[in-house]
Amino acid sequence: MIDKNKDAQTQSLGELQQDLKSLKTLLLNRAPSTSMPPPLPTFPPRPSIPAWQLSLSESPANPAAPILDASTRLDLSSPT
Repeated sequence: MIDKNKDAQTQSLGELQQDLKSLKTLLLNRAPSTSMPPPLPTFPPRPSIPAWQLSLSESPANPAAPILDASTRLDLSSPT
């Protein structure tokens, strides 16, 4: 009985070793294109403020903005 069990284990071990060899061969011979991940998508560049708009917003004499100084007061208490 012990010899029968030992023979079964030896046979199972041999099958396992053969399966491992087959798996190793499959992994080593697979196509190289499957090992590379797909390329990342490319996105358009991030939008930015055009230079001509930057120069207008940085200039002190912006005609669209009201000019207020220390002598100018806004009276919001009574409608005019």
